Amino acid sequence: MSKNWLLRYQDWLIIFIRFMYGLRVAGPIFLGMARVSPVRFAVVNCSAPIVWAVLIGGAATSSGEAVTCSCTTPAVRGLLARWILVLGIAVWPIAAIG
Repeated sequence: MSKNWLLRYQDWLIIFIRFMYGLRVAGPIFLGMARVSPVRFAVVNCSAPIVWAVLIGGAATSSGEAVTCSCTTPAVRGLLARWILVLGIAVWPIAAIG
């Protein structure tokens, strides 16, 4: 059953395993043991960053446009800038520890 599932969704697995923490090395080994074609793996693995960049870039651009549209007055922009600054100062020590 798992072999059939792997063969059915192998392209999606190649894309997502590439970006899953801890599976960057183990994932391709697992896929190779499952006899995924090396050519297919190489093609999908090389196209995965392009798909990822388009999705993340599109989401970031859309979010930025939404924030820009909602911040039409200088008072709102200043308030948003202060909140981002406070959030950054609050999260920075946590990120530095982890």
